[in-house]
Amino acid sequence: MEYGGESIVTPIDNPVQFDPDWRNAIATAAVDYPRARVDPMYREYLRDPWIKQHIEYLTLTRSGRALSKRHDASRIASTWHQGSRVSDTKMRLEPMLLTSVDYGVIAADLGGGKVPTDVFQTYEKLYFNVREDDGSLTKSCQLRQYFSLPEGQYGKDTPPERLWKMVGALMGYDTLLRTWLWGDASGLKARSEEYMLNEMWRVAQSRLFMHIFSDRVGHESLAKLLGAFTGQAKMLHDSASGTGQMFDTAKTLMMLLANTRPTVIGAAAVVDSVPDLTAAIRAKLAAQKTISNTEVVDAGIEEGAAMLDAAIAKHFGDEKQLEVQQ
Repeated sequence: MEYGGESIVTPIDNPVQFDPDWRNAIATAAVDYPRARVDPMYREYLRDPWIKQHIEYLTLTRSGRALSKRHDASRIASTWHQGSRVSDTKMRLEPMLLTSVDYGVIAADLGGGKVPTDVFQTYEKLYFNVREDDGSLTKSCQLRQYFSLPEGQYGKDTPPERLWKMVGALMGYDTLLRTWLWGDASGLKARSEEYMLNEMWRVAQSRLFMHIFSDRVGHESLAKLLGAFTGQAKMLHDSASGTGQMFDTAKTLMMLLANTRPTVIGAAAVVDSVPDLTAAIRAKLAAQKTISNTEVVDAGIEEGAAMLDAAIAKHFGDEKQLEVQQ
């Protein structure tokens, strides 16, 4: 869309890769170029309620006239949009908008109950339009990826705020807030440690695939990786099917632990509470270790040979005595 002296990529131009702030750009151009002609294909945008509201807000601020209470959402959203430091609100807000939680959860986490929900909605519609008209996150993976990482690649020099967007878009709300260590966030679910391990495994797989595709993994390393994947697949298959020697062994060990754990833990607690008993056990174990490490000299061969020689000598001695008697 060409509007005055501005070139704006709108959803009409590219439904899966438009400018995040296309509404703000159109409203700004409308104020800057009031007599500019609008192509008929885009005239519906001038009837968009969010754009009309923003045109009114921009006109008032530029004229120096006082704003009313109903302009608070536009004013606060505009202030946030101007932030440039990593610690500014927009750097947390935009990654959260890339997750599937609703505006109410975002308002509770970021606003702490002091900022109305419509302020967060206004910001999204004007400056980071990654959601549908009903507030739900867009289903387009391409659009979410483009909003989170316009460069298409990330690396060690990627700024943290870009990485946060990528985590929000690809990993979701729970993983994003755990990245920030926001343990008391309102929408955080009681996820298990296994869930987080699976999430980290997904990230590791993604990075590994990129290295393989870009030919940065040697043949020997690749063979080892394939062997590890094969072993993991077998383990998962055996665990899921309930068959195989590995599964039976693991099941037996788990049953043994389940049956002996109370006794072992209880006995350990008693031993630990009696220092003299603990010292005695340690001394006994040390003595056993010393005995087991002491070299034992095997004299059986020498003694056996001596006994055999004596028996032979006695045997032949008896035969000579018999001959004499005869």
